Amino acid sequence: MQNNAVDILTIDTQWTGGLTEARKVATLADTYATAIAPHDCTGPVSLAACTHLVLSQNNGIIQETVRAYLNTWYSDFTTGMPTIKDGRISVTRDPGHGVLLNPELLKSDRIIRRESVA
Repeated sequence: MQNNAVDILTIDTQWTGGLTEARKVATLADTYATAIAPHDCTGPVSLAACTHLVLSQNNGIIQETVRAYLNTWYSDFTTGMPTIKDGRISVTRDPGHGVLLNPELLKSDRIIRRESVA
């Protein structure tokens, strides 16, 4: 960024270390007048978190999405997804990132569910 070698910084929020680290990277990019475009490739929760990030930053210009997933399995597993209308993405007003596991999945005998304890 110091050498103006980057026009748009793609932040991979889920690999960067989460929203806190991604926000730090976005702020650094803003210091160099570099726009950000968060990357979405890992699912609905990631898309929601990235959308919150890009909408909260002065230098956020676009949110990458995977249309095939948006039009197929994302909504099969979750509710509260960011909406895209007329080329604009927005988030719900629900608490947190807004995405919840589809409650019907918990009732299905076709789903294998594992829980981790911290």
